Amino acid sequence: MEFIANMEEMQKTADYRFYKNKIKGGAIGSILFGIIAVGMGIHFFNIFNLILISIGLFLFTCGIWAIIDPNPTSLILDGVALIMVGLWNIVLAALEIAFGDFGVGIWLVAGIWQVVAGIQSFKESKKFTQFTSWKPEGHILKEVEEILKKIKKENPKKENNIIEFRLTSLKDSATVKGELVGDRIVLVKLPREQIYFLNSREIEIEVKGKVLIGKQLKVEVKIKDESNSGLIFPESYERYEKWKSQMKKDEDIIKAPDMV
Repeated sequence: MEFIANMEEMQKTADYRFYKNKIKGGAIGSILFGIIAVGMGIHFFNIFNLILISIGLFLFTCGIWAIIDPNPTSLILDGVALIMVGLWNIVLAALEIAFGDFGVGIWLVAGIWQVVAGIQSFKESKKFTQFTSWKPEGHILKEVEEILKKIKKENPKKENNIIEFRLTSLKDSATVKGELVGDRIVLVKLPREQIYFLNSREIEIEVKGKVLIGKQLKVEVKIKDESNSGLIFPESYERYEKWKSQMKKDEDIIKAPDMV
């Protein structure tokens, strides 16, 4: 497989795609929460609930904006709206519980989740800042999409250039499929569809033992600067190890001084 752009541009395009889709996914939740807030405010209408209706309309509008034009500002406003409606739900649920109504626990949980999601929007806005004045070229974005679809369909049991493993740590749980492409590897994290374009030095898979039941191996996986525990079948690990060793040999040959 030959890429139509350099690795750096392919990776930046993949990151743009990932964060844009992530923003749109979160925006759909904001729209739904906005509709619920407006609906609840109208159903139990009083002067007090005009505030809830206003927050719901604000949340709905921010969600629509984030879908149409995902950018750091839309994310920040979406986060503010989520925190506002979340705090509203927490305060009302806490008051109801204080008066003996324990059936509103679901709204307390929803409120906490909304506040956490709002804070997360602030964090995501920082990651998306790099794309404020940059957009990927259409043909490169299309290439990234095609690579993603191809790797998702590949079967590691039938293709000798495909590996598959699972990340099992609390901070990152995902199935990862990778295609070995010369001295590079393209990884896809599923189901989030996050794509990594890496050279052989940017990934390390180290065996830490075997599982008690089954054939899988316990591994420590390092992707760039991030390490996670995981599981891998022996066939995929052998394929990776063979590729890694060959890349190391090729590097040593390049570095070796010319023989006279």
